[in-house]
Amino acid sequence: MYYTYVLKSIKDSRWYTGATRNLRERFKSHNDEKNFSTKSRAPFELLYYEACQNEGDAFAREKFLKSGLGKKYLKARLKRSLSQTGFTLLEVLVVMGIMTMLGGFALIVSMDVYRSFSFRTERDMLISVLQKARSQSMSNMCLGPGCTDGRPHGVHVSTGQYVVFQGATYATRDVSVDEVIAAENGAARIAPSSLTDVVFTQLSGAAAPVGTIGLLDDAGHISTTTINSEGQITWGN
Repeated sequence: MYYTYVLKSIKDSRWYTGATRNLRERFKSHNDEKNFSTKSRAPFELLYYEACQNEGDAFAREKFLKSGLGKKYLKARLKRSLSQTGFTLLEVLVVMGIMTMLGGFALIVSMDVYRSFSFRTERDMLISVLQKARSQSMSNMCLGPGCTDGRPHGVHVSTGQYVVFQGATYATRDVSVDEVIAAENGAARIAPSSLTDVVFTQLSGAAAPVGTIGLLDDAGHISTTTINSEGQITWGN
């Protein structure tokens, strides 16, 4: 597997995003001050990671998570963790600067271009959520107090949000460990006949049911993400 990861410096609370084949070894390298770009900021804690089979996908996710929209996604994705520690003044100023830049950008680009970019971001978020659930299942994770045996993990898709859940089905899931992620693009809706629930098998990562999740924007554009029986995730425009 290839991993995209986010570290948080214990020294200055700033984040560092990277990608690697061996997450355990790379994390140790950062904390042992063997990485030149982060040497002065060690030690680190692992804040977040994603896993995928393709190296190119991992580095593409690294690029996205370093962008303004990627950082916004991470703050929404990690809101429970971040609410326990808060933000540093520098982080607040950086976010304010990014939001100001995005506001200026939106004024100088056409609405069609901005809509297309936002819609692709929504597709990337859906793919990331599916990859997260599959990675948890393949790792045979069991979340929640007193949970000792591994569990399957899946994703429930609805207009406006995604839910990463633990259990054989969404209806019988352990609600206490739900991860509810708000959709990035408020205009995106679930297309007719789309899958709304996907569950990945423990260890193998196989998926059921299989099919396509379609996201539909207010201009009638549709983006399709397909999950096959082996749990592989592919997508179109």
